[in-house]
Amino acid sequence: MYDFIPDTHGQRELLEALRAQLGYRRTAAGWRRPDAARRLVFLGDVRAVHAAWDDDAVARFDAAVPTSRLGVEGHLRSAKTDIGRAIEALTCGPEVESPEPHGFTDKGGHRRTCTRIRWWRAGDATWRDIAVSVPDLSELPDESVPGRISAMQYPADAAPVLFGRYRKSWDGGPGPLAAANAFCHDYSAALDGPLVCYRHDAGEPLDLSRLVVRRRCRIGPPSQSALARARALGAQQLAWFCAAR
Repeated sequence: MYDFIPDTHGQRELLEALRAQLGYRRTAAGWRRPDAARRLVFLGDVRAVHAAWDDDAVARFDAAVPTSRLGVEGHLRSAKTDIGRAIEALTCGPEVESPEPHGFTDKGGHRRTCTRIRWWRAGDATWRDIAVSVPDLSELPDESVPGRISAMQYPADAAPVLFGRYRKSWDGGPGPLAAANAFCHDYSAALDGPLVCYRHDAGEPLDLSRLVVRRRCRIGPPSQSALARARALGAQQLAWFCAAR
């Protein structure tokens, strides 16, 4: 049994509060619950990925990194290598070129021709159905996407997948599942949204009643302890920079 927490966006105090709410306590072996029946997993029977599940990218990553852990050398590899492209697919999600001459204007007023797609929802047929983060869908053609793009969609009969990256708004509730077997639980913790954990039991379908939500207890300036940690980290980074020169 697992408790899944998405990208915390550096919100340490919010994470510590949610971890305590879930019943985890520090031990010599790390953070554990008294019953030891659950494990805490930071993004088999369930899949968890930062942005998008891509079987081909997972296979390429596993082939290049048998231990599934990147060391310093791995982090320094070029983004243009095969493993670099696999990591980008898993952590950023798919983007595809809009058919010429179409494009769209993003919320910042910039003109774009690459479109992020709803990879998690099998069956979306047109460009307007499949696009995400496009303010005005009428800028895209109301026509079918090519087969190579449909092939990127997550199968409806695949294992449940949990992911983040696609920042959502809580707006009084979690909203619907992305699909029956897909759920994004990134609710903008970096922008005063809640940090949301999904508690998964093996073999169970996705269910919104399994969410544990931690909201901020205050709105205001950071605590003195948070400021002290930030200053210490800044001083440490400056020391590293000076030593490297």
